[in-house]
Amino acid sequence: NECGRHYRSAGMYPKIAGDVYPGQYAFLQSLDVDERLNPPGSKFCYKDSDTAVLSWACERFTGKRFVDLISEMIWSQLGAEHDGSIVCGPQGACTPAAGGSITLRDFARWGQMHLQLGSWNGKQIVPAEFIEGVAGFREPLVFGEGLAPPEGFFPDNTTYRDKFWITPENNGAYFALGHCGQICYIHPRSEVVIVRFASAKELEPKYGEVLKGLADIARALS
Repeated sequence: NECGRHYRSAGMYPKIAGDVYPGQYAFLQSLDVDERLNPPGSKFCYKDSDTAVLSWACERFTGKRFVDLISEMIWSQLGAEHDGSIVCGPQGACTPAAGGSITLRDFARWGQMHLQLGSWNGKQIVPAEFIEGVAGFREPLVFGEGLAPPEGFFPDNTTYRDKFWITPENNGAYFALGHCGQICYIHPRSEVVIVRFASAKELEPKYGEVLKGLADIARALS
């Protein structure tokens, strides 16, 4: 499938017979915009390749590798205790949608920076308008045929914007989500950040019960 071909080209998965892409950039250029399943803005479909294209655009605009941009503009500004790492392919391009590794406390720092509307130690790292736009987003998702997550995967009315999932019924909480149960949960009303590391057997476990538990913890702490 598209995700497998993407990750094999990016160096995350071993190549298999028939792979023709020397790197992630070549794979991204192979995607045919004329074969879209739905017109832009009409149906929602999460695709890791979208994140890769955004990171590539940042590289082209700045002339720097995306990993160096993250280090320079965000990670070094947070006073992180440890270096982060990410898988890079044969062309030096990282896989920004997956393959990253950071410690739990540093992940919590990143979440706390969002809770503080992008500010850390008196310095604005991420524009407050960006975070306010995420936290205040309420537009429901309209999924394409066969693209909706299974029942119970997320709490009711969970939506998505700018690489974050938002749960309006949990008082505007929003969260970053990773494979196998990784979550950074940000609950502005309670001023709580919760980081959860996990290693679920299934790639995408049901998050509904997990997020309900995180919301209960946030309310209790508030």
